Amino acid sequence: MSHQWPSETAFRRVDLYVRDQTCPICDARLHVCSHRRRRLFTLQGPCLLVARLGHCPDPDCQGHRGTVSPLEEMGIAPPRLMVGWDVFAWIGHRRFARHWSVPQICAEHLQRLAACIDRGLEAVEEVQDELRPQVEQIQAVADTLDPARGSQEDRRREFEELRQNFSRQPDSFAQHLVRLMTSFLAGLFLGPVDELPRDNLDLERWFRLPKGHERRIHGRCHAGVRLVHEGPTLACALDAHVHHLGLFTATELAPYRSAQPPPSQQAALARHRLMRKARSATQRPDLLADLEQRYRNLS
Repeated sequence: MSHQWPSETAFRRVDLYVRDQTCPICDARLHVCSHRRRRLFTLQGPCLLVARLGHCPDPDCQGHRGTVSPLEEMGIAPPRLMVGWDVFAWIGHRRFARHWSVPQICAEHLQRLAACIDRGLEAVEEVQDELRPQVEQIQAVADTLDPARGSQEDRRREFEELRQNFSRQPDSFAQHLVRLMTSFLAGLFLGPVDELPRDNLDLERWFRLPKGHERRIHGRCHAGVRLVHEGPTLACALDAHVHHLGLFTATELAPYRSAQPPPSQQAALARHRLMRKARSATQRPDLLADLEQRYRNLS
């Protein structure tokens, strides 16, 4: 059974070990070859079950190809199910002993969940009381960045007033908010120019699709520096499918066969190659010798 757990789920970890550490065939000591992780629903909350699997290290032994699992795993949850035995028994008792329908079982489970939520809210009530004013401050700043809230001059004036008010507050969150607002102020209220991004936020939205394409190409979370070095041509190439449906034909690509990168991109790539040589322990002496020779030629 597959289930998409929320990213903020807090799991209670349970580690299981093989008690008998000897091979049942050759009596050799077992080695841990893998870990089996299972996420389970239990009455005590989400549980992460980590079972250490062992196998015989002797390749000539018949037990080398198989694995040995901890026996306690079967006592916690049935095989290939996402619920523990306690949840399994809880549902079975209401289904067969009380003859409840599935909606009735779901309704009682929701009542138990509501009680857990209420207890959780009571536990973090003091933290929420502290966070509510901070959320209101952030919302006030976000309102000044919405073009529907007024003209650019009025929103900039409100932004400055909020920044001054926050600067007079002694708490650390207000001071942190002032530093963020000051660092972003230079690029927030510039206005649209020739269909270019309106501000920093609009610029981030414009780069969202190219950065997503770049992440899917190399499979990493970070978009990488290639967008910076080759941005003038790479961003257009990665975003070309937005304005062109289907595959490009040879006739459509023929006019670009002799196109050259702009000078700014060529200069950025040259600086990148130079810095890579400077960071390399093997290529750095040759680079320094080349720079020294060029300096002598100029003098």
